[in-house]
This record gives sequence, structure tokens and C-alpha cells, in this order.
Amino acid sequence: MATASEAPFGASRTTSRVSIRGIVLITMLSLGIITVGASIAQVILNSRVDRIMLSVRAEVESIRAMGEVRVHLYRYSRERLLLMETGLPHHADALREAEEGTRHWLSVAGNNLDGVESQVLFADAQDLVDDYFAETKAPAPPGLSPAARVALASMAFDAALEAADAFLDESEASAEVKRRHIVDSSLAITHISVIVIAVLPLTILLLLIAARHGIFLPFQRQREALSAYASGDLDVRAPESGPIELEEMGRSFNRLADTLDQQRQSRSDFFLSVAHDLRNPLSALKATVDLAERRAKVGPPTEEQLRKEQRRLRTQVERLNRMVGDLVEIGKIEGGHFSLELAVHDLVETCRETASLFEDASDLHPIVVEVPARPVLVCCDETRIGQVLNNFVSNAIKYSPQGGEVKVSLRSEGDEAVIEVEDHGVGIPEESQAKIFEPFLRLRHDKIPGVGLGLSVAKRLVESQGGRIEVESEAGVGSTFRALLPLAPRD
Repeated sequence: MATASEAPFGASRTTSRVSIRGIVLITMLSLGIITVGASIAQVILNSRVDRIMLSVRAEVESIRAMGEVRVHLYRYSRERLLLMETGLPHHADALREAEEGTRHWLSVAGNNLDGVESQVLFADAQDLVDDYFAETKAPAPPGLSPAARVALASMAFDAALEAADAFLDESEASAEVKRRHIVDSSLAITHISVIVIAVLPLTILLLLIAARHGIFLPFQRQREALSAYASGDLDVRAPESGPIELEEMGRSFNRLADTLDQQRQSRSDFFLSVAHDLRNPLSALKATVDLAERRAKVGPPTEEQLRKEQRRLRTQVERLNRMVGDLVEIGKIEGGHFSLELAVHDLVETCRETASLFEDASDLHPIVVEVPARPVLVCCDETRIGQVLNNFVSNAIKYSPQGGEVKVSLRSEGDEAVIEVEDHGVGIPEESQAKIFEPFLRLRHDKIPGVGLGLSVAKRLVESQGGRIEVESEAGVGSTFRALLPLAPRD
């Protein structure tokens, strides 16, 4: 027989502690983490690029503004020289416009500063431009020639231009650095996008492969096992592997299949046992009939021979009747077709009547009865309880082939009536005591007649009346069977 440990259909006997729900959750979390992580990275990089772009725009605006400052400074210097040479009014107006333009573009450049270095250079340039304007507007010192005045102004002009150029150089360098940052961030965004485009399908593929091995293949093995079992391969067993749900399904199926196997084996053993046990009384009946026929050919039998043959026939017929009765009872119980006639009865009388039935059953088995003087009232079907007690006493005699006292006792314990039948027979091994109430199971069936249904019937009858059956036994010492029934309510 194939067992789960043999891993049918190529399934290894591995125990996974991951459920289908867990696999789905892991899959969703993996895809979610990849997607969310890539989205967050792109948002962060895009935000960084936006900040750098704003900073670059400010740098470009500062560079443009400082370039306008240089243009207006040149214009201011030219208009000043022309005004000094010609004294014409329109040069004076152009001079004022050049100064106003210079200050305007200085203001624009100052509003788009980014970084401490740029601020320092801008402050230097602004101070030098102010110094240049102040130098050109200051009254000429006495005795200073016009050429000397132009030379002084030229020095201030050159200093202002140098400061503006230094600011422009710093701004251009800063803009270049930021441009490279933009390029790097754009490349990073591109790389992330490429990675996501490449990794996401690969991840999905890997997750699908994992789901195939973790869910689909175990499902397929379960289906193959169930199909094979349904097709008549009763030895097949489902793999107990895969997610928790499939593992439990496989284990449950295997338990069910094992139980059905045991039942089939029990039925097979039962039929063999019934055939074997029915053959004995039938053979005895046939032998008795054959003997009677042979004697009839010789002459009429004596009265003693007739009584002996009648006893043999009655004994074998009673055995057959008892076997068939057990089969009928278990069939009724299994089919739910038996009924109980419940009423309040005194178990003291039931025990005495049962003991009297077996008083002459065997010279080797004296029957001892121990019952209380007061009635023990129980709401039960007296016939059925008598049937249970008969089974106990019959088994006590049957399983005590060497003889010995059989004691039938009755007592009250709490709210229960306790009937006990004790023998000193072969006893029951401890490992077999839990199985003796199973139908069709017989211990020592090769030596003692019966079909193994009596105790099973007794257990069902007692339980159907709200009671229970217990057994205490020791191999080679004897057994005590006990039926406990609820006492009838007192008025």
C-alpha cells in the first residue's frame, strides 16, 4: 500500500508551513514593494531635479542680469566721457539712464542669488559699482587735471567690472555643477525606470514559478491522487505537502482512505469469521443428522440417544440463533432502525434474572450475585439492558475456559447505577482493550466461537440510553466489564 511518506506521484514528503493566503500575500507585498519603492525613488529624484532646475533658472537669471550690469557700466562710462567732451544735454540723459539700468539689473541679480559664495561676490560687485558711481560724481580735487580724473574713474570702473566678472564666473561654475546634477539625476531616473521595466516582469515570472511549484503542482498531485483513488486504485495516497491548506487536505484524505481500508479489512475479516463460525454449528448439525440416519438404518434409536441428539441440535441451533441475532441487532443499530421502550425498572431484578439464566450453563463457572437490598431504579429498556448483561456473562464464561467464579454485582455511585461482571479468565492485553468494542473485531477468534459483534452491540445499546461501558482487564488474570447508567430521578 502506498503511504503518504512514500510520496506518490513524485511528491516529496516535505512539510511547508506557508498557506495559500500567505503565498498570495507575499506575492502582492513583493509587487507592491517594488512598485512603491520605484515610485518613491522616482518622486524623490524628480523633486531633486525640480529643485536643481529652479536653482539653475535663478543662476541663469543672475548671469543674464550681471551681463546687463556690465553692458550698462560700459554705456555709463562712454556717455560720461562724451558728456565731458561735448557737454550736450542728451549725453547727460543717457548717462542717467545707464546708471538707472545698472542699478536695476543689480537688483535683479541680487534677487536670484543661490549660495553663500554668490552672495559674497554680489556684495563686492555692488559695493564696487557704488564706488564707481560715487567716484564719477564726486567734485574734482583742486589742481587735478581732467586726464587724472579719468584715470581715477577708470580704476574704479575696472574694479567694478572685475567684481562683476568674478560673480559671473562663480555663477557659471555653479550652474555647470547643477547641470551635471540634473544629468546625473536624469540618468538615475532612467536607470530606475529601466530596472523596474526589467525587474518587475522578472519578479512576476519568479512569483508565478514559485506559485506553480508551491500551489499548482501540489494541487495537481492532489487531483491525480483523488482521480486515481476514484478510478479504483485504493492503495494510492495523497501527498501531504504544499501550503498548509493542501497539506491538511492530503492528511485528511489519507486518514479517510486508511479508515476505509480498515473497514474493508474488517468486513473481509468479518465475512471470513462468520463463514468459519457458521461452518462449525452447521457441521455439527450435519454430523448429528448423518448419525441419526445411520442409526435409523440399523434400528429405532433409544430414548437416551434421542435426548442426546436433541441436546446437540438445540445447542447448535442456539449458537446459530445467537450469531444471526447479533447480525440483525448491529444492522438495526447501524441503520438507526431499532427502538427503545423506556420505563423505570429495578436493576436488582434484572441482575438476578440474568444470573439465574446461566446457573446451569457450566459446572466450571459458578455464578455469584451481589446486589443491594434496596431497589436500584433506572429509566431504561429492560430487555436491552438484559441483553447487555447476558453478553457480559456469556463472554465471562466463554473466555474462562479453565473455569472460575463469575460475579455479577450492582451498586449505586452518585447519580449512576453500576453493573459489573467479573471473571477470572484469559483477560485482555492492554493494547487491545480500546479495540474490543469495534464491530467485527475478535480476540483469540481461532479458539473461541463468535462473530465479534456482541460487545459492539452492547456498547451501542448502553450509550443509546445515556450510559457508558468500561473495561478493566489484565492478561492471564481476568476481566471486569462495567455498564454505568443514570439513576431515575427521585420523586
